[in-house]
Amino acid sequence: MIKRVQVLLIIIILGVSGAANAALVSRLGGLAVYDTDLNITWLANANANGFMDWSQANAWASGLTVGGFSGWRLPTTLQPDATRKCYRSR
Repeated sequence: MIKRVQVLLIIIILGVSGAANAALVSRLGGLAVYDTDLNITWLANANANGFMDWSQANAWASGLTVGGFSGWRLPTTLQPDATRKCYRSR
């Protein structure tokens, strides 16, 4: 009986955990990716200009034009899922 309850709980947990992922849609001929969950467009190549500190990256993004679109910026906060670590530059 306990084994059946454990198996049932595992099935329920696995069924719930895989729900609600954002769709990532290619845009601008593959140069950008649209995130349907956050309603924003990301540059597809996050390392397009090599290694930069925060100040250099802000200046680079503000002057960037991709596929005829300008007005790019860096994220202002970390995403709630914290999938990426943010390191301070010196």
